[in-house]
Amino acid sequence: MRGCRGFVAYVRNRYSKGIYCKEIVEAFNKTEAWLRQNNLDLRKSIEIGITYDNPDITESEKCRYDAAYTIPAELVDSLGHKEVGIQDVPGGLYAVYTIRLTDVSSEEEVIVQLGHVVDYMYGRWLPNSDYLLANRPCLEIYHTELQGVIVLVDFCLPIEKG
Repeated sequence: MRGCRGFVAYVRNRYSKGIYCKEIVEAFNKTEAWLRQNNLDLRKSIEIGITYDNPDITESEKCRYDAAYTIPAELVDSLGHKEVGIQDVPGGLYAVYTIRLTDVSSEEEVIVQLGHVVDYMYGRWLPNSDYLLANRPCLEIYHTELQGVIVLVDFCLPIEKG
């Protein structure tokens, strides 16, 4: 378990097509393009998916997902951001489950595995832990090693002591 906090540039998406949605991929592409336009080094940025709603509870067309990349705090006020939003990701305690995949052939493959982890964390881990779900968004932190041969994703469930 660890804390997380920092500024991100993001494009918000409302998804309604299940766990894999090409609009979310396009939202990440738009955010990445904005970083490039503002001469920000993507190698120093972390790709983060921020989920606010549970599609099992919230109507799917109302589910919010921010396709985000971290940005330096000292640049927040100086960057033009009509195309993207800027937000401070709330800090706090998160339970982290790391997914490690090799020889990934598609983004959909990663998302399917992430779906299994989400189900496990909400359905098995949380009810059997000494923690409660905190009122903050979940985070998906994407890491890639070895030129895309190995994909690492941290699913971060916001928690607090029960």
